[in-house]
Amino acid sequence: MEVHDAARALISAADAFVAAYREPTVLPQAEEPVRLDDVRERVAGRRADVPACLSTFSAACRNVLLRQGDS
Repeated sequence: MEVHDAARALISAADAFVAAYREPTVLPQAEEPVRLDDVRERVAGRRADVPACLSTFSAACRNVLLRQGDS
């Protein structure tokens, strides 16, 4: 279950990054003015989440493989 949970977190982080990255293409249709600094901050924050989740996923996979090797 450890790998599954880490994979789901990685997928979620990647999806959130893509959504934040695409946000400026949707914003011009919105009624409120676009604050590019806010958009850049959200994209940067979401981008930072992906490598952390990838690292956790990789560690979970490594742990499973190492445990199987001990059998």
